Amino acid sequence: MPGDRIKLSFLEKVGLSSIPKDHDPGNTMLLHSFYERADLSGEYEIFSDETISHPVFGQLSTAGKTLKAFEQQLLTISRKRIGQQIYLRVFFVSRPPVYIRGLVGRPGAYRYEKGMTLSQLLSLASGIYRGDSRRTPANILASEGPRLERSKQKLAQMLVLRRRLLAEIAGKSSFVPGKRPGALVGKKHAREMVKNENRYLQQVSQLRKKRQKNLIEADRVANEQIEGMLEQEKIARLQKETIRKTIRKYKDRYRRSQTSASIRSQELITRLDLRQLDLQIKESKIRSDLLAAQQGKLQIQRDFSAAVLAETVELKRRLERVENDIVNLESDISISKNLLAQIGKKSINNAPTGIPKSALVYKLKRRIKGKIQNLEVHEDSFVWPGDVVQIGLR
Repeated sequence: MPGDRIKLSFLEKVGLSSIPKDHDPGNTMLLHSFYERADLSGEYEIFSDETISHPVFGQLSTAGKTLKAFEQQLLTISRKRIGQQIYLRVFFVSRPPVYIRGLVGRPGAYRYEKGMTLSQLLSLASGIYRGDSRRTPANILASEGPRLERSKQKLAQMLVLRRRLLAEIAGKSSFVPGKRPGALVGKKHAREMVKNENRYLQQVSQLRKKRQKNLIEADRVANEQIEGMLEQEKIARLQKETIRKTIRKYKDRYRRSQTSASIRSQELITRLDLRQLDLQIKESKIRSDLLAAQQGKLQIQRDFSAAVLAETVELKRRLERVENDIVNLESDISISKNLLAQIGKKSINNAPTGIPKSALVYKLKRRIKGKIQNLEVHEDSFVWPGDVVQIGLR
């Protein structure tokens, strides 16, 4: 799921080794030897669109797949492209924490453990909040009111930033923020946020165009160099062919006659042989320079593609962090609104008796197939990595 960090360990079988069996040198058994492919293996983070970006296999989707199913899919792909001697292990390195908010002793983020239930999470968060004599309606109003405004301000910024990151990933130079930021902080303030982000996006767009222009110019220069070298190679080849025909003509003349003219022919043949050798050396150098120029051109294109891929990966990681911040801020706003709405209810300030279980409601926000879904759960429900649990009053 998004936020998970997984390790891909590709192993290649390289052969058999013989070792003694039962400490008997005469009795041996064969074992396969493996080594890890460093160019394929590594740790990868699952993005919000439930994909990972692999330098060899490109974008790989994990949507709706268990770890074992994803491992089998990737193993099939790698064996088709690399060979049947490839083996693969996929395992989790880290998983997103579970968040708990609302009427608990210690709200916050807690490390996910396999098979964790809501009651176990409540135990880590010091249980249900049992009241506090200091949480009078006036104190709640004084603390939660400004906190709610700060959360709205931050949420509007995150929503605008999310739109800008999506536009930047798509290669656009501007974006439309939607109506929600204006509803949170006012249209005037929201327009100012969007104006600043669009100004930044236009600067990024100009830098991308400049980088693309530099790539085109470098490609044009490389093509001109390659064309010039190909022309030089063609001229050298024609000169060498002309000299070869001349040498053959004079060698025939030398065989037919042993006069002084034929001796001069022999001297000319020797000079032509030296000239032919020079042309062969020149042709070899041209071919070497041509190969270097072609490799340089490919390297420029590879560097450009690698830079674009790294930039996209970083943008997706930042977008993932923004998505998590939005979920947390929405939860904070909901909690603040709930507390402000409950100011007049006796249960909030009921320190001696606490809050009865029947008055509690457990709500959970969970990402399923890329969408946030709101669920009502109970204490025996299982929680998943990245879940946001909110405990409030009915």
